[in-house]
Amino acid sequence: MSSPFVDLDGCPIPLSRVLGYGRTGVVISHDDTAAVKLPIRWAGDTGSDFDMNLVSLRREQDIYIGARIGRCSGIVPCVGCSGMAIELEWMKNGDLRSYPTQCRPLRPFQLSWFRDMARALAHTHDRRVLVADIASRNFLQDSNLRNKPRKAKPRSHNADEGKQVRSRGRDYWVVLGGVV
Repeated sequence: MSSPFVDLDGCPIPLSRVLGYGRTGVVISHDDTAAVKLPIRWAGDTGSDFDMNLVSLRREQDIYIGARIGRCSGIVPCVGCSGMAIELEWMKNGDLRSYPTQCRPLRPFQLSWFRDMARALAHTHDRRVLVADIASRNFLQDSNLRNKPRKAKPRSHNADEGKQVRSRGRDYWVVLGGVV
């Protein structure tokens, strides 16, 4: 069964490959070894929406490869970026919203998840990337049941999207909205 999304070549993306989507991107599985984020493109879309989504994806790439996030045990590792995609390490156990419905994790695991989330968010904020969409669907579980935030998406508080926010003499990227 096809999803309502098409890939970069305009071919329908099978629903079974869609891991999640948000306002500007869709994440698909790649042979159960990696997750690939593409700018969202709906079947029948005009090019203008896709172009805006591509701009958003490229800003997100800047956070991953522009030395903003760096390596952190609590952040989903970026395997690589191309002009139109971000490849992320595969998170075997899905997101924190759906995983506990499949298995009943013990309380110590649940408490460790909160610590992992706090460490990852602190690391991200230390890099001047503010995360404003903190939700269980945006934290993924690796094979060791460790949490990792799903995304980083730069946006400003201003109408001029994507610029850094300056406050008290410091520049910040503000991360808002969307699942992916």
